[in-house]
Amino acid sequence: MEDYFPGFAGLKACFAVGRANGIAQAAKRLGVSRSAISHQLKKLETELGVRLYEREAGKLRLTTEGEAYLRAVEEPMSQLREATEQIRSSPKRRRVSLTLTPSFAAGWLMPRMRKLAELHPELELNLICTTRVVELGTEHVDIAIRRGGGNWEGLDVVPLFHEDVVPIISPGLLKEIDADDLNSLLKRSQLLVNSNLPREWDDWCTSGDLDFGPELKRFVLESYELTVAACQDGLGIALGRRPLIDPLLDSAELVQPFKDTLVSTSGYFLVSRKDYEPDSMARKLRNWLIAESDLS
Repeated sequence: MEDYFPGFAGLKACFAVGRANGIAQAAKRLGVSRSAISHQLKKLETELGVRLYEREAGKLRLTTEGEAYLRAVEEPMSQLREATEQIRSSPKRRRVSLTLTPSFAAGWLMPRMRKLAELHPELELNLICTTRVVELGTEHVDIAIRRGGGNWEGLDVVPLFHEDVVPIISPGLLKEIDADDLNSLLKRSQLLVNSNLPREWDDWCTSGDLDFGPELKRFVLESYELTVAACQDGLGIALGRRPLIDPLLDSAELVQPFKDTLVSTSGYFLVSRKDYEPDSMARKLRNWLIAESDLS
């Protein structure tokens, strides 16, 4: 007789719902939608030919068969999860996953990657560059670098550095406009606006007592990276974040006119789960990131 095993997605859903006592928390643990959990449970019930859960007053309740099945699979599922975590945290494991925004990767991390490789040639780094907030636990990511206020509940947060927001412009456009002050420059140029921070220019101008309003011409772009690229092409004046923009300022591809600066309330933080126990490679990466941030 051929061995038969139910689909593992259904087993994971059953195990997660049983542990979390509900679909919403189970979906969060597994990093999937609630409808996906419901679908996986129904598929498992179809495979087994029994009902595992019933809805009662808007909540899921295990049936008698569901309780028995969950008891039977709980121990091997827990053992499988623990064995997986042990392998992931083994000293032989060399790849460390780090999630961060594309702008942080390009502006701060990549110029330092050669230094990291020379110091720790044994370290393999898996970079996940995205503006999406990655769920570290459910997506099995070791470390994150996040921008914000640093008040993320349930996470271990280490400050790296705060950012300074400065106007940036191409040298050619600055020379062409030939303005005497920043107010004149803003009125004669075009504001390049990052659509993720649509009020950034308004807030920046307010803090510096600068004139602004709907009469200022604006060009909206969908990301910080596109905004900086448009600025390099001489399409207008943008707001850059130091130290992320420093490489382009140091190379004079962009300049900071009139040296106006706003110290942002946001900063960059090294983030991991509170229950995360880093292996030797992850500790090396964390320590290096913190040391490098002190030099920024």
